[in-house]
Amino acid sequence: HSISRSRLQFNVNREDNMIIQAIAVVQQMDKDINTFFMRVKEMYGWHFPELISIVSDIVQYAKIVQIIGDRETFTEEKLPEIEEIVEDPNTALRILEASRMSMGSGLIDVDLQHILVSKMNSVSPNLTALVGEFVGAKLISHAGSLRNLCKAPASTVQILGAEKALFRALKNKSNTPKFGLLFSSGFLTKAKGRAKARMSRVLANKASVACRMDAFADNPTGAFGQALRLQVESRFQHFTSGLPLESYKKIMAANFTGEDQMLKEDDEDKISIKEEDETMKDDVTVETEVITVKTQETPEKPKKKKKRKSVEIDADVSMEVESSSKKKKRKMSETESVGVDVAPKEKKRKKKNQNDEAAVEKGEKSPKKKRKTSVAE
Repeated sequence: HSISRSRLQFNVNREDNMIIQAIAVVQQMDKDINTFFMRVKEMYGWHFPELISIVSDIVQYAKIVQIIGDRETFTEEKLPEIEEIVEDPNTALRILEASRMSMGSGLIDVDLQHILVSKMNSVSPNLTALVGEFVGAKLISHAGSLRNLCKAPASTVQILGAEKALFRALKNKSNTPKFGLLFSSGFLTKAKGRAKARMSRVLANKASVACRMDAFADNPTGAFGQALRLQVESRFQHFTSGLPLESYKKIMAANFTGEDQMLKEDDEDKISIKEEDETMKDDVTVETEVITVKTQETPEKPKKKKKRKSVEIDADVSMEVESSSKKKKRKMSETESVGVDVAPKEKKRKKKNQNDEAAVEKGEKSPKKKRKTSVAE
């Protein structure tokens, strides 16, 4: 038993953990290479779209892009270097011909970071003033668009980027996450303890307001975003150092630089609307005056009296009255005749009944009963 146990003991020299780590690194490198190649193909495809149809290998494509650079500066002097990469002179010549006949756009030496900053300031200036360019861009990309982000409530903006942790917490009935992509903001990194959760709620609330201003304003400016940032800073100082809170109205009145411009624009719009209404009223009054003058010039024709119809109506009414009176007379005559005929019969019946009652009282039998008895005999 001891011999078998010694044979089955764990061997330290068999390091399977190194195998796991190595294969994980290899898989991660393959994934990164594929993502970088897709980015290069997408960005350089706008400049030289015909190259991907000639060279399909990832490594060769990247090396050729590095050699060519701007296709307008690509000459025959660079052909030997491309032939070494492609290992075929015919494909190198095809690349040269395609670069001369290409329909792609030109290249501009601009940094991507600079493009991101300029685009964020033009598309959503209030969100960039509040949160920053990179955090705002992450929120927009995660939501899908600025319109989708502004439709989301503040509670959703607070947890954007932490969906897996949220569903895991709901499944395990544990504490839900308090922040997602907003954690990279400067307010949350500086906060400590319970102030992080509070600041995440405040920042998400103001971010949702800034997104709606950017999405639905005609000419959005960063003035609202700067005022909202000052509000968040005052709340941050209250949570961290215990300073008293400043009212939001005072902050907006003191630090909102775009208020005067907006008020002026509103006044101008109101004045223009009033002028348009006055011109419309003047046009309407002129038209009414013209119509009244025309009516005075052209007198109305007297209406013809419809005599025939009225005469016919009177004749019909008279005929109906006569017919109804005749019917009433007939009914009265019928009732009178019926009353004359019926009265003596009723008197005879009453007399007979009285005679019968008197005979019954005396104990005599009625003549009718005598007849019935005789018939029975």
